[in-house]
Amino acid sequence: MKTKQLIACNSTAEAHIIQGRLDLEGVESFLTNENFADLVMPSYNTMNVSGVQIIVKDTDLLKAQEVIKDLLEPSSEITNCPYCGSSNIELGMGNKTSAKILNFFSYIIAAVFSGNMKPKYYCNSCKRDFA
Repeated sequence: MKTKQLIACNSTAEAHIIQGRLDLEGVESFLTNENFADLVMPSYNTMNVSGVQIIVKDTDLLKAQEVIKDLLEPSSEITNCPYCGSSNIELGMGNKTSAKILNFFSYIIAAVFSGNMKPKYYCNSCKRDFA
């Protein structure tokens, strides 16, 4: 049986929720890297995309991707900023891009990371981030 990684989660709790969604749809899965992700170095999960990995059979991969499609792709329902109502929004690193890049390089140099590199929506009108 060949397997494929479906997604890497930031925490065991998040992985178990996704695994529950998969189970409801009849997709078997298992988790790897739980101890490292939660106990040893949880701050490294978002940086090196290790996290808790959800593994599925390669024959179930497409069905599993469809089940968690909302997690794999940014929501297309967001069209306006929730703060100012502007439609001038974009998906990116947000308004602290330079700080996140500096944080990334400090991780490379000192092997210390704190922060989240996940993309966010950014309003060009009011200069605020939102998810």
